[in-house]
Amino acid sequence: MSLTHLSANLRCARRHQRLDPSAVHGITKFSDLTPAEFRDRFLGLRRGSPPELAAGSEPHEAPILPTDFDWREHSAVGPVKDQGSCGSCWSFNTSGALEGAHYLATGKLECDPSEPRSCDSGCNVAINAVFMQTYIGGVSCPYICGKHLDHGVLLVGYGSAGYAPIRFKEKPYWIIKNSWGENWGM
Repeated sequence: MSLTHLSANLRCARRHQRLDPSAVHGITKFSDLTPAEFRDRFLGLRRGSPPELAAGSEPHEAPILPTDFDWREHSAVGPVKDQGSCGSCWSFNTSGALEGAHYLATGKLECDPSEPRSCDSGCNVAINAVFMQTYIGGVSCPYICGKHLDHGVLLVGYGSAGYAPIRFKEKPYWIIKNSWGENWGM
C-alpha cells in the first residue's frame, strides 16, 4: 500500500465528508489506489459509451406509483456480488435487472436465460462515481457528482423524502445496488 496514495485519499475522504455530510466517507478497500487506478479497475462505463446513456431518457407515462418503493422488500433483489477489478459493472447491473424481472415472472430469483422472455426488463442506471472511492455508507447527496457517467449500478428502489442536510430539506432519492461486494457501502 502506498502511503502517498493513502494520505491523498484520506484528504479526499475528508473533503467528500464535508461536501456529503449525510454519507460516511473514509478509508475503504480502494484507498491504496490512485483515482486513475480506481477508475481503470472498477468503473466500467467509458467515454464513448452510447450517447443515449449520457442523454438520459424520455419521461415514461406510468400509472400512479407509490411515493416510496423498494424491490428488496419484495424479495426481488439477489445478493450483492463482487465484480473484482475487471471494470464489468455493466454486466452485473444487467444480470441484476434480469434476476428481478425473472422473479416477477416466475417467483424464482435465479434467471435461466435459455427460457424465452424469462430475463426481460429491469432498470439500469449510470452514475458519476468520483466520490465512491471513499464512500463507506449512508445517503449520498449528488452535489459532489459531476455529469460524466462512469459506473453502472442497478436501481432497486426510490423514496420521496430523504433528508439532504446540504440542501436543508427533504429530497427524493434512489436506492442502488452496486457490484463491489457485500461489505462495500454498508
